Amino acid sequence: MLKQRLLTAAILIPLVVWGVLALPNTVFAVLLAVIVIAGFWEWAGLMGIAEPLDRLCVCVAMRDHGGFFNRGRSPGEHVQAARRRKG
Repeated sequence: MLKQRLLTAAILIPLVVWGVLALPNTVFAVLLAVIVIAGFWEWAGLMGIAEPLDRLCVCVAMRDHGGFFNRGRSPGEHVQAARRRKG
């Protein structure tokens, strides 16, 4: 088990460093968001949520709660923007 973790780290550490240094910020942010959302999917499975739609709801809720794709806004600013859109 330790060998597998060390091998995984030996592969992922250079990839992450390369991504941070070489990729444009937007591309890196989207890639990181995809990885984090995949982690939420697995986490939902560990919580015993078996239905794919329920897992998707957990992923969306955690994504929204975590502040991904917030375009630099605070939560209060999101609420104000939503109210303006409704009229």
